[in-house]
Amino acid sequence: MTRAAIDRQDPSSREATVLELLWFNVFATEDIISRVQGQPYDNQTRIYRGSANDLLLNLQVQRFSGDAKARQRLTDLWETSGVLSIPTQTLHTLDDP
Repeated sequence: MTRAAIDRQDPSSREATVLELLWFNVFATEDIISRVQGQPYDNQTRIYRGSANDLLLNLQVQRFSGDAKARQRLTDLWETSGVLSIPTQTLHTLDDP
């Protein structure tokens, strides 16, 4: 349902992914909210899928609205432009977990 990255060849990657998601939720989300002085995220129109009963899930999930000023501050602070200021070399790998 979350589409979180897992390695299907390595069952332990599920545990690692769950721990990373929980860490991000507890620490990073609160840090971002503090830095941008508000809730930049919104799930008012999000439709969740993948449960045994998606209709019930979407009827019961807690909904919240994001703050427009916080979203703009998030964009101003962390949105990348793609403009490189120094010479950069990149590598491409296939099937990188």
